[in-house]
Amino acid sequence: WGASAQDVFAVGPQGTILHYDGQAWSPMSVEGNPHLISVWGGSGTDVFIVGDEGVILHYDGQAWSPMESGTTQNLIGIWGRSGQDVFVVGYAGTLLHYDGVAWTSVDPGTSEDLYGIWGAPTGEIFAVGGTPMPLPGKGTALRYDGSAWSPVPPDSSFFLAGVWGASASAVFASGVAHTLLRFDGTAWTRMDAGVTLAPDQLGFITRLWGSGPDDVYAVGFDG
Repeated sequence: WGASAQDVFAVGPQGTILHYDGQAWSPMSVEGNPHLISVWGGSGTDVFIVGDEGVILHYDGQAWSPMESGTTQNLIGIWGRSGQDVFVVGYAGTLLHYDGVAWTSVDPGTSEDLYGIWGAPTGEIFAVGGTPMPLPGKGTALRYDGSAWSPVPPDSSFFLAGVWGASASAVFASGVAHTLLRFDGTAWTRMDAGVTLAPDQLGFITRLWGSGPDDVYAVGFDG
C-alpha cells in the first residue's frame, strides 16, 4: 500500500516491513517476529498492518507499535475509509472495526474464513473468503449495505481471496482455479481469466487492484 509513489509500504513473513521513498526500498524495524500479511493506511503517518495470531501494528510516522485486536485468529485483509474507520477480516469469520479509539468485533453472519475486504465510496463494503479445504474449496461473499452484513452468493464454487472495486456496481473478486468474478450491483458473474490451468497448478489468484472498471490487475500463485 502507498500514500504516494514516494511513500510505499510492503510487508511479509518474519516481521518484514519495507518502505520505498521513491528511490530505494529499505527495511523498517518492528518488535518481535510476526508473520505479516496485509497493509493499508489512511495516510503516510497513519498506517496499519495485520497478520497471524491477531497481530495489528500501527505506524504514526515515527515508529511501529502493536494494537490490541481482541483476537488470536489470523488476520488476512484490511481496508478503511480513513484512519478512524478501518475494517479487518480473518479466519473463522473474524471481522473487526476500528473507530479511531479501539478495535471491536463485528458479526458478519458467517464462521468461514474471510480473506479480502473492500468498500465503495457510497458506503457498501464487500468481503470474500470461504472454506479453502479440501481444494478447490467453497466461496463466500458478503455485502454491507450501511446497516447490516448479508451474503451475496458468488457465481463460483471455488474459494475466494481477493476483492477490489471501482464502484459498488463494478466489484471484482478472485480465488482458486483462476477464478475471477464481477459484481454488477445485483449478482456476481464469472469472467474468463485468459489463462489455462495446468494439472499441477492451484491457479490461486490472491490479490486485485485497479485504477477503474476497465483497468484491473490480478496476481497470484505460479506466476
